[in-house]
Amino acid sequence: MTNGKVEFATLADQIAFDVQWIKAALADIVANQPGVSVGIGTLTLLVFMRMHGVSKYKQVTNATLNFTALNTACTMKEVMLAYLSAAILEPALAIMGAEHAEGRQIVVNLANLLGICWWIFLLVDSFDYTDTARQKTYAGFVEDAKEDKKKYGFLKVRDAPSTKIEHSIHLDIALWFQFACIGAAFTGFVTHRDVMHAWLIVILWAILHHSCKKATSWGTGYWVSFVLPSAALLPLEWCLPMRDCFDGVGSVDDVKEYVDFIKLRCGIDLSIEA
Repeated sequence: MTNGKVEFATLADQIAFDVQWIKAALADIVANQPGVSVGIGTLTLLVFMRMHGVSKYKQVTNATLNFTALNTACTMKEVMLAYLSAAILEPALAIMGAEHAEGRQIVVNLANLLGICWWIFLLVDSFDYTDTARQKTYAGFVEDAKEDKKKYGFLKVRDAPSTKIEHSIHLDIALWFQFACIGAAFTGFVTHRDVMHAWLIVILWAILHHSCKKATSWGTGYWVSFVLPSAALLPLEWCLPMRDCFDGVGSVDDVKEYVDFIKLRCGIDLSIEA
């Protein structure tokens, strides 16, 4: 040891020392901070479930869209967003207001604030179908762009079909974060009152998820899509333009165009229960 630093004869000795240090640190966390260890364990389990679920995911070729259930899902989304919009004030005021949260309370309130913001992003992104509508509109420009490449050379539109639905892990983590908070409460690291928002978010998601699965399902099982929110929400983004009878569709031919577009881009032969 020189000047407080440990010197190693070889790189292998240094790696072995680092591994032992990490093991000792993890052992200390498990022994003295059960909430953190349970949170890490919960997230590890959910990552494994996602990897297993995606590997076992079977892309269907036929699906049904139920507009009654889709309307219910959209209404439930508004209820959940209203709750999140109200709940976001509590942790913000606890951190910056007169309560003067300190220590563990700051961590808990920051976690609540992050989780609520994450869910607001998740719901707004999933039910905003402007991106899907834009893809369909610009896909119609492909032939014009090919015919006059000099005039429309600035336009690059993806016209090749993509028949695989990709789940989004950054959306799925929004739910896993709530599970980790609830798991920490069961260990006593925090109280259930501290993570009440996490409990309510999971309950509201359970109701919304049921409506989403009744609206349409593109290959994932009920419980797999429950722990992988993107698997339940992504199909809705493709179907929501057909619900808009003011700007989206005005005739049965418009609906047929959207059905054909979904078939081209997602490989789903969609039937509709209006």
